Amino acid sequence: MIIYFSATGNSQYVSKKIAKEINEKTYSIIENKNTRKYHIHIEKDETLGVVIPTYF
Repeated sequence: MIIYFSATGNSQYVSKKIAKEINEKTYSIIENKNTRKYHIHIEKDETLGVVIPTYF
């Protein structure tokens, strides 16, 4: 599972490319915050990644 936060779409794009390559699903922090879906279930052998923008 790739969890991501994207304000402009760049992190979403990257997370979806990574997820496709490693055959995982994505989870948008913003989309799920708006629907109040806070539960994330990760399987025992599932990969977890986090993609966030870095501003400087």
